[in-house]
Amino acid sequence: MVRPAPPDSRRRGRAAVLVSLLAASLTACAGGSGAPTAAQPAAAAAPAETATPAPTPTPTPRPDALRDPVVVQVENSPDARPQRGLAEASILYEYSAEGGISRFSAVYFRPPAGQVGPVRSARIATILLCGFYDAVLMYSGASDYIEARLRQSGARHYDEDGAAGDLFRIGSRYPPHNLYTDGRHMADLLSRVGDPEAGYALWPRLAPGTLPPPGVPVRSLSVPISPFEQPLYTWTPAAGGFLRTEPRTGPLVDAGTATPLVVPTVVVLQVPVRPAPDVVDVNGVMGLDHELLGTGPAQVFTGGLVYTATWQQDPKGPPRLLLADGTPAPIAAGEVAVELVPTGSPAILR
Repeated sequence: MVRPAPPDSRRRGRAAVLVSLLAASLTACAGGSGAPTAAQPAAAAAPAETATPAPTPTPTPRPDALRDPVVVQVENSPDARPQRGLAEASILYEYSAEGGISRFSAVYFRPPAGQVGPVRSARIATILLCGFYDAVLMYSGASDYIEARLRQSGARHYDEDGAAGDLFRIGSRYPPHNLYTDGRHMADLLSRVGDPEAGYALWPRLAPGTLPPPGVPVRSLSVPISPFEQPLYTWTPAAGGFLRTEPRTGPLVDAGTATPLVVPTVVVLQVPVRPAPDVVDVNGVMGLDHELLGTGPAQVFTGGLVYTATWQQDPKGPPRLLLADGTPAPIAAGEVAVELVPTGSPAILR
């Protein structure tokens, strides 16, 4: 679940600490992908030690502890950066769109404190994710093919026109990278369209302060989403998670808080990816079809360790992540980044 953001003074203080960590460690970690810019400092990294205590998972949230979430489509082209609100998502899915540029489907089980965006169009993977989570979708629009599939799916979906003001344009960005929403408008939309109890549970989580089970130490990982998009996640113990860096533009920093994106758990799912059967972009471009229902190889990164796992996606809820002995893979408290990569293209450990 997403917790309310701290006051601005605390948030800015934490941002300064994380920015300092970024600058210190990517300098020490020569050979990482991409040089940071002056405005966006580098990410920190340190080898992790293998942890030995057994995990203490917190109880799986009851279905009545969750409400149907909102999924917001957020673009990740270089022109879209820096985005807002990604750190406040409960689950942050990322997958390749046409041309190799990736797209985020940010899942919010609680409206965020600030803005989220830039909001862009839906893809085939978006429709599947909305079905798994019974989510309300906020997006900028879609091709005729995607719009037809959205209607057939029964998903509650709202573009700029249908959202009745709950998606809005801001003056500090140029079109089409200026469509946003925020926590107040997301809550307003839910109040109008309904927010029933979710019929599934999220993953069990490691109790805060509890070490994960023994795993393989990892310094950083590169995610091969596409030849164009290969983000780097660097483990930073002082930050309590993996700091994300874009090879071309440096650390992924929130435009509102100036805080680098830190993710406690990164999950890489290998999924079948094939050309889309029809146009998926409003500009007439063919896209990709990600097959998300089924099973396949996975890697789970948490606590500075990596675990080899298998993902199993049921019709409802998040994917189950199982270790070789059938036990659940460890998932830390906080945000989970789920990266969808083609089968046969696992994350590259560095």
